[in-house]
Amino acid sequence: MGWTNAETAVVRQPVAAPAAQPVAQPIAQPIAQPIAQPVMASVNVTCPAGSKGGDMIQIQHNSAVFNVAVPAGVAGGQVFMVQLPETAAVASV
Repeated sequence: MGWTNAETAVVRQPVAAPAAQPVAQPIAQPIAQPIAQPVMASVNVTCPAGSKGGDMIQIQHNSAVFNVAVPAGVAGGQVFMVQLPETAAVASV
C-alpha cells in the first residue's frame, strides 16, 4: 500500500466556462441615393419698369412661375440672365 501526502494532494474542481460576451452587431445604415439634378436653362429676363437691383419679380418659364431677384446694378428695361430648372411648380431663385 502506498503513502499519500495529504498536504500536497491537488484536487481539481471543474471550472465553469467564462460567460460569452455579447458581440456588437453593426446597425444597418440606409444607402445614400444620388439626387437627380434638375436640367437647367439659361433664360434672359427683361427687368420690369420701376424695378431695380435687389427687387423680387415673378417670371414665367415653361408654364412655371419663378420668384427672381433682380441683380444689383440692373434697372427697369435692362436684360439679365438667370438659370432656371426646366420644370418646377413655383420656385425662388
